Amino acid sequence: MITRVLVLDDAPDTCERVRGLLPASVDVVCIQDREALRTAVRAGAHLLLTERAVAWGDWQAVLHEAHEAAPALPVVLLTGTGDERLAVRALRAGAADYLRKNLPDHALQPALRRLLAAQSGRSVLEAVPVGEVSPAAGHADAPPPDDSACTRETTMVRMVRQADEHALFYQAIVHDITERERRRHELTRQAAALDQLPSGAIGLDDRLRVTYWNRRAEELYGYAAADALGRSILELVVPPENLPFLDVMEEQLASEDRVGFESDDLRADGSRVLLQKWITAVRDEAGRRIGSIEVVDDMEELRQRERQLTQALADRDALIREVHHRVKNSLQVVSSLLSVQARQAGAPALRRLVDQCQARIRAIAAAHEVLYEAPAHGTLDLRRYMEQVVARLWPAERRATIAVGHVAPVRVDVDLSVSLALIVVDLVLGTLEHADRRRRVDITVALEGPMALTRTETPHYELVVRASTGRVQALSGLAEVLVEQIRGVPAPGVRDDGELRIHFSPAPTELIA
Repeated sequence: MITRVLVLDDAPDTCERVRGLLPASVDVVCIQDREALRTAVRAGAHLLLTERAVAWGDWQAVLHEAHEAAPALPVVLLTGTGDERLAVRALRAGAADYLRKNLPDHALQPALRRLLAAQSGRSVLEAVPVGEVSPAAGHADAPPPDDSACTRETTMVRMVRQADEHALFYQAIVHDITERERRRHELTRQAAALDQLPSGAIGLDDRLRVTYWNRRAEELYGYAAADALGRSILELVVPPENLPFLDVMEEQLASEDRVGFESDDLRADGSRVLLQKWITAVRDEAGRRIGSIEVVDDMEELRQRERQLTQALADRDALIREVHHRVKNSLQVVSSLLSVQARQAGAPALRRLVDQCQARIRAIAAAHEVLYEAPAHGTLDLRRYMEQVVARLWPAERRATIAVGHVAPVRVDVDLSVSLALIVVDLVLGTLEHADRRRRVDITVALEGPMALTRTETPHYELVVRASTGRVQALSGLAEVLVEQIRGVPAPGVRDDGELRIHFSPAPTELIA
């Protein structure tokens, strides 16, 4: 049935505006005189919009003419002025509503559509015979008392009519199906998400019939979802020779929640595809298996991705090694330049200062050399690193022996390792500088730990520097800054027993056993 709206107005612009605000399927008829109104109403209409006054009468005359021909036709007063008293009079006289012409389109359009929807629903109910259930009653969005979103379903409509067949009132049974609609929407949303997975996802019931088949499964097997749903997975993709193995998997799922295996499955065109499968059992609250979910991947694609990942890791390691090698070489060049400057320095104090800078640069270069020879993703074997530092800084010290004693077998973050090495360099240089030049000095560097006084205390380590002179020089200003950076606590002053300890607790990311 065509939805028809009548517009009674002397100005044709009003009719064209209404036509533009309503769907194209709505037949908007422009009328101006009394006879045209009578003819249009008798032909059938869903809604009449009328101006407050027309050439042949006012709104009351229009309302009388319209209801005389069609008593149930909704008449809406559409005027250019807002007059509440006029609106009340019109509604009391039988008008369905009152609208102002000067409303913007975004406000007038929904008002017109609501009026049409209400009349459409009223027409459906009027057509329902007494006591019959109407499929046309259908679903309707209706706000509950708290104005929250609600969807209701009308399952039965009963009419009570007067003798003239006009409906007196409606009686209906309505069910709230909001939760059902929400669950349906959630399932639709989840299915859309599963379609985006890079793996095939297949849902099976307790009889191994397909209940879900995502887009990736379509690509792997060549079956469209419509062709796979409802069919047994055994008949669909499992070769006859694999059935005994599948029985074993089914028995395993009786006691386990998840099993994985490789399977040579059939495609829709009869070809084979090697897949990696993971099957997860779906159980009810009583623990009974009611279905399963299969996640499948193409083994050839997995192996190709693994090869690409292995190659990418190898390329990354090679790049890191090259970076460490170049940094080490650059630092060695700087160290050589400092050696030249040290030989040209006339003042002993200046030469000593250049030597100290050179020693620190060599300590940093040693870290990059260790990383270049055996890259371990940003960590250093602390003992090996300390041995490298001592060997490169003091390879043939005439009046001293510098040795690495016990070092805890740990791998340490590069930043922490370099800080510890620079502290050692500072202490050794200071001890040698202040030692009696007539006596030989033996210096030992050690790292003790982990130690904890209680079970709840964080284990700590101690960097220990011992000197045979019975005296280890106190930390310099630079060394104090480095100790603060590693969150360390040095022993105060100079120890009488020729030993200086620095207590520190590495962060978990810095210390790797």
